[in-house]
Amino acid sequence: MRRLFALTILLLAAACGRDADEALLDSRIPSSISPRFYPPEGWAWGTLEVRGAKPVRYGVAAPATVARGHVVLMANWDEPAEVFFETARDLTGRGFTVWALDPAPTPQAGAQALDALVRRVVRPAAHQAVVVAAHGSAAAAALLAAQDGAPVDGLMLWSPRLSEPRAKEARDKAALGQGGFRADGERSWRRPDYDLTGRGTLPAAWALANPDLRGKGRTWGWFDAQGRAIETAADPARRRAVSAPVFVLAPTPDPEVCQGFRRCAVHVIPSRRPHHLAPDGVRSAWLAALTAFAERRAAVRLHGL
Repeated sequence: MRRLFALTILLLAAACGRDADEALLDSRIPSSISPRFYPPEGWAWGTLEVRGAKPVRYGVAAPATVARGHVVLMANWDEPAEVFFETARDLTGRGFTVWALDPAPTPQAGAQALDALVRRVVRPAAHQAVVVAAHGSAAAAALLAAQDGAPVDGLMLWSPRLSEPRAKEARDKAALGQGGFRADGERSWRRPDYDLTGRGTLPAAWALANPDLRGKGRTWGWFDAQGRAIETAADPARRRAVSAPVFVLAPTPDPEVCQGFRRCAVHVIPSRRPHHLAPDGVRSAWLAALTAFAERRAAVRLHGL
């Protein structure tokens, strides 16, 4: 707790005097949302340096007691880490230190950021498990990191994006020097004209209150990098290299998602919205599954069960 407190002070100090091109470390709370979606007590921000890319932002909150383990939440391409505040509060209440990673510019950068976070910042004690929970496009980054030896005790992938239909088109565009162009059908941020008070609109609410969190639309280079990462992560030899258990939570059955992993299980919770942004019934089922998985990995680390 003493080390984490010192880290919190350091991160808060770093938030002062931010230049225009630095990561947002002092996001403004949207006026439309209720306190259940506010940052948990003690939340602090920091950044991770990544080779060849802009720094990746992360946040952290610790439980009131000695942490039984760590949960790293990784955001999909279209959501900021702020959408995990409610989940972070739930998990710290169960005794976990919670870390949240913003989406990185590419899966490769996301994998680097995750590895750096665990090794250099989290630095778990020998008895503490590290569970990574990645949403959507972040699943590829989490898999790359685990396949390359990031020290994690378990991977939970929910609604994982493990195929990229636009990969070939994006690769061709990138080869023509158009990787930096916005892909067809993508658009920059637009001011929402709908209600922003609920859980399902949290990404839009945070973007409205914080211009730094507004997306500019994905480029052909993004789709190319995503396709390459998914292709790499799907390699049978690399999948066998993942020693940690993989738990996939999906809205519909996918019989092939576990193929090649040493230990893998799939749990289906039907939902039209991302599970963590869904109404209470669906979100509660998702949270229960995530918490149970994290607690099992923490017990294995602590007791060798």
